[in-house]
Amino acid sequence: MSFFSFDIIVAAANFLYSLGMLLEFAAFVWLRVKHPGLTRPYRVPARLPAAVVLCLVPSAFLVFVMAIAGWKVYAISAAFTAACADSCVGLCR
Repeated sequence: MSFFSFDIIVAAANFLYSLGMLLEFAAFVWLRVKHPGLTRPYRVPARLPAAVVLCLVPSAFLVFVMAIAGWKVYAISAAFTAACADSCVGLCR
C-alpha cells in the first residue's frame, strides 16, 4: 500500500467502510423483517417503513462514494476483500 498515493489509500478505506456499512444496514432491515420480536440491547423506535427510509438515505451516499472510485480503488478493495474472505473461510472450517 505504501506505493499508492494518499488519495488512493483514503478512497480505498472509504470504499471498504462503505461495504461494511451497507452490510450493517442490510442486517438491520433483515432482522426487523425476520425477527421483529427479538430481544435487543437497544431497539430503534421506528416501524419497518421508517427503518428502511432511515437506511436508504445514508446508503445512497455510500453508493455514490463507491461509484466515483477509480479502478485502483476497486482493485485494492477486491484484493483486501478476497484476502479477508479467504482467511475467514479458513477459520470457519
